[in-house]
Amino acid sequence: MKKIIVMAVVALLLMSVSCKKNEPMIEEPVTEHTTAVTSTTTEVTSRETSETTLPSTTGRPEIVVETEGSTEKETEIQTTASDPLLSDFFIYPGNDSRPIAVMIDNEGYKSYPQGGLQKAQIIYELIAEWGETRLVPVFYDIDEGRVGPVRSIRHYFIQFVMEYDPVIVHIGYSPQAQSMLSKNSIVTVNGLFGQPYPVFFDITKEANNWQDTYTDFISLNKLIPLKKFRTEPSKSFPFEYKDTKLSGETAEKIFVEYSKGYNIGFEYDIKTGLYARKRKGEYHIERYSGEILAARNIIIQRVVTYPIKNDTSGRMTMDNVGKGTGLFITGGKSEEISWEKTSDFAQTNYTLSRNGEKITLNEGQTWIIVTATDSRITIE
Repeated sequence: MKKIIVMAVVALLLMSVSCKKNEPMIEEPVTEHTTAVTSTTTEVTSRETSETTLPSTTGRPEIVVETEGSTEKETEIQTTASDPLLSDFFIYPGNDSRPIAVMIDNEGYKSYPQGGLQKAQIIYELIAEWGETRLVPVFYDIDEGRVGPVRSIRHYFIQFVMEYDPVIVHIGYSPQAQSMLSKNSIVTVNGLFGQPYPVFFDITKEANNWQDTYTDFISLNKLIPLKKFRTEPSKSFPFEYKDTKLSGETAEKIFVEYSKGYNIGFEYDIKTGLYARKRKGEYHIERYSGEILAARNIIIQRVVTYPIKNDTSGRMTMDNVGKGTGLFITGGKSEEISWEKTSDFAQTNYTLSRNGEKITLNEGQTWIIVTATDSRITIE
């Protein structure tokens, strides 16, 4: 009898060791990741600790990044470009292939620097919990490269990205997001489910780090047909690209305060026509190249935003179905705009306030900055 018990215990231990932390088979609807914290108190403590231990990166610094393809400890590299703005990488978004949207962590400094963002045609930034944001880049026709860190999704993120009919990639969800996905039969690549083969992996060896999980486009592009997802979008790309020159106010320095603890900025480079992005007062760096992320177009959308009543995790919601105002910034100029969204997944219509014409974009990456109506915005 003792022998049987010992063998059973050994078997259970072996099963435990063989389970990978980022490939759970059982969904946990109210958690974000199987390696995520399980209480608000622990999450706040982890965030505060990570924010105080990262060395300053003010200016155009020596950047701590991981070399792509390595899963070992991160190594230091130095940016070699004389002006390390990202090159004007851009793939024109066609309407014959379905895009991929990935939920990206932006909390504290453990998530930073993120990888793969420079390849997206559109990037949304929206408030999440505790005054900080998460990002949702939308990618068209990207064949390779890593992107992350991947995190859980919120219902209003779904409302925005469904304007493109993408394959949504995430690890977990809020209860509100889970309900929206289920109610509308939206299928996604969720890291809380097992996949036919691994598409999520960790870039550090820290067992309790829930901010280190990445995916890659080679794996995702192989997975999509295996899961029998549609490969053609049901919606056309909602923007038109053309040579766009605004006649409004000068916009060479942009500052947006999401909360007292989190703000972003953009600085215009007249030589390239790009806006170098800042995060918490420091240049926002791409993990694998060490270059500064840069936008060609910036849309600032003011939306009524408020905490979900009785939500103990600090979750937010917003009235992004309806009408509102904002700013469109490109080529060193800014103009007031109006926006309208008629239903949860309808495409938002952005028009110039002065004449009601639909905005057009200059070819290049576009950041859509969704802020509360009372957020402090400064344009110089």
